[in-house]
Amino acid sequence: MLMGEEALILSKRYTNDRSIFGLNTAVITGDSLTQLGYGESATAYSLMSEGYFNWANILLGQRFTLLNNAGVGGYRSDQCLSELETKVLPYKPNYCFVCIGVNDVTQGIAYATTIANIKAIYDTLLAAGIRVITFPVPPCSSHTTTDQITAAVKITEFIMNYSEATPGLYFIDAFKYFVDDTTGNPIADMTYDGVVHWSTKGAYNVGKAVAEALVNIIPEVPQISLSNKASRALNPNPCMQGDTAGIATDYSFPNGQYNTTPTKVSRTDRSGTIQRLTSSAVAAAETMFRPGGYLIGAGNTVYAQVEFETSSITDFKTLRLYLYAADAGMANIFMSNCMMMQHATQAVFASGWKGILKTKPFVTPVNTTRVYGMLAYNLAGVIDIKRFEIIKI
Repeated sequence: MLMGEEALILSKRYTNDRSIFGLNTAVITGDSLTQLGYGESATAYSLMSEGYFNWANILLGQRFTLLNNAGVGGYRSDQCLSELETKVLPYKPNYCFVCIGVNDVTQGIAYATTIANIKAIYDTLLAAGIRVITFPVPPCSSHTTTDQITAAVKITEFIMNYSEATPGLYFIDAFKYFVDDTTGNPIADMTYDGVVHWSTKGAYNVGKAVAEALVNIIPEVPQISLSNKASRALNPNPCMQGDTAGIATDYSFPNGQYNTTPTKVSRTDRSGTIQRLTSSAVAAAETMFRPGGYLIGAGNTVYAQVEFETSSITDFKTLRLYLYAADAGMANIFMSNCMMMQHATQAVFASGWKGILKTKPFVTPVNTTRVYGMLAYNLAGVIDIKRFEIIKI
């Protein structure tokens, strides 16, 4: 996440810049299940594949602009409530996603206490004009006692009933693809610890359920350039025009094509062409596909996005989007990436999926002279790239 005042300044900019980000701003709050999938250091931002919100937003075509991830590992409902004033309300989001309660149950907190805390969370957010999207208590295989099972059921029943009766509060059955109907526990390969913390596959399936519930509720936000002439992108050919040995103009494979055959095909959903990348097998290393680099100095806010669709996937390791800031010697000094794959994921992608990969915006640091984007993948199957954009806000 962005830090301190920088985050608040940019949050106001996003909220007011409808032509770029629209008005679907969001903060997500909760425990480790919310925190998962996000990484930040002095030189990198990472949106990783363990984040349910990352998946939901990809599948929704990036309809939300995430202003802050307020999730903290181990948090209970009382701790989440106590930090609304500092981690949610200052950002003035249009929406807040709330996923909380599993640690209350684990720690034996009386369910009436948890219900009161969760109600206070909802009421505080709604009173601030923030619409709330909320989930059941997440399934957890360590909840084995009668008291724990009863508490999880009672808390979820309250969440469902209060959502039904309260304008602005929307309940999603986010775990419908995640839970074993017989045991009430997570399906075996949906967690990486066998207890509660979702794997890539688990996060994808939670994100998929969220996206399906919201696709007809949350308005679409214009994200993608209409044409090369009407482009907001720094790169001159975001629409993948041209054909040189099957490769769009200004694009290349800087580290070699490995098992990839590139071709250009016509779009069926609108005018224009698609860059199709057909990989016959998983390779020893990732294939890199990129447009050229673009001169830009320090102090500019930039991000990258790729509109894509996969099909005929038979094996899968990675698919990730990078945006780098480099110095005059071409040394990378900052990186923002989307979707680092960390767990076995083949089953996730077997049927193909589509959406928009988008890196978290960052301000180019001192000594930046250029930025460049990179789509990295290692899979067997087809990726259709419809747009590839590097954008300066």
